[in-house]
Amino acid sequence: ASRASSLGYIKNEVDDWETIDSTFAEHYLEEIQLLKQRVMEAREERMRQDEMVVEKMIQVKKALEEDIFSVCS
Repeated sequence: ASRASSLGYIKNEVDDWETIDSTFAEHYLEEIQLLKQRVMEAREERMRQDEMVVEKMIQVKKALEEDIFSVCS
C-alpha cells in the first residue's frame, strides 16, 4: 500500500510538472509572438521613416535644380 501511494504521489508530481512545463511553454510562445509583432511594427515604422527621408531628398533635389536652372538662365 505504501509503494502504491508513493507511486501515486510520484505520478501526481510528474503530471504537475507536465502542466507547469506546458504553462511555461505557452507563456514563452506568447512572449515570442509579442516580440515578433514588435519587431515587425518597428520594421514598418523604419520603412515609413525611410520613405519620408527619400521624399524629402527628392524635394530638396528638385528645389536645387530649379535654383540652378534659374541662376543659369
